[in-house]
Amino acid sequence: MYLRLLKEGIIILMEARPVIHIEPTILDRFMESLTMLVLLTMWLLVVWNYNSLPDIIPSHFGAGGEVDDYSRKSFLYVLPGIATAIFIGMKVLTQYPRIYNYGKVVTASNAGELYKIGSELVRSINLGIAITFTYITWRIIDIAKGGSPSLSGWFIAVFILCIMGPVVYFLFRMVRVK
Repeated sequence: MYLRLLKEGIIILMEARPVIHIEPTILDRFMESLTMLVLLTMWLLVVWNYNSLPDIIPSHFGAGGEVDDYSRKSFLYVLPGIATAIFIGMKVLTQYPRIYNYGKVVTASNAGELYKIGSELVRSINLGIAITFTYITWRIIDIAKGGSPSLSGWFIAVFILCIMGPVVYFLFRMVRVK
């Protein structure tokens, strides 16, 4: 264990963990490529539909999926921008699996497997976020063009499943690591 002083003057106790480079697997590369494809799809949806949208579009949905706020159509660029920033941040994060919170002691013998599982988890969440943002973007465009004025009733359940499903699955895998 060692102490680390942050810029804000906060001292935290960190466990010294092995620094191991984990090579991305074919599945890791597929997940990242699929996430980039989903992000590209979102950007293309916005660019292709932008000029045909009204000046004011839905920008927020209530818990029940109904539109409860509107903004200028330029707001539509915010969602792909945020999703892209999240993708980049999480892509960088996959390069530093030793800083994740594993909920168990990371040793030289289990670090490689834990780091691999942790990186897979981050990639899975990244894909789930990209899919969610793309769906919301598509629904905003559809609603602005006169489609059904709410998100699907299943949206919240599917969103939770996209994010929490991988978390539960990968945490279960981490618990099994000795």
